[in-house]
Amino acid sequence: MNDIEEIKSLLERIAKSLEGIVDYLNNKEVEKNTENKKIIEKDEHKLVNDSSESEIEKFLNSKNIKIKSIKKEDESDTVLD
Repeated sequence: MNDIEEIKSLLERIAKSLEGIVDYLNNKEVEKNTENKKIIEKDEHKLVNDSSESEIEKFLNSKNIKIKSIKKEDESDTVLD
């Protein structure tokens, strides 16, 4: 092999490696965005539930009804919503 062919071969290997790195990073970015979206949706769901609970509590308090305990939300509750 002459020098030009060897350099060409090395450059092709470098290019393929770089393409692999880009694909890997793109996949990681998609995973990160998906995870962030899940966290945001969970937070939004919690905010909606918190605000509706406070409205319910206001109503109950206005009727002089006391809440003894509030059951925490299970993971299955979010799946059912």
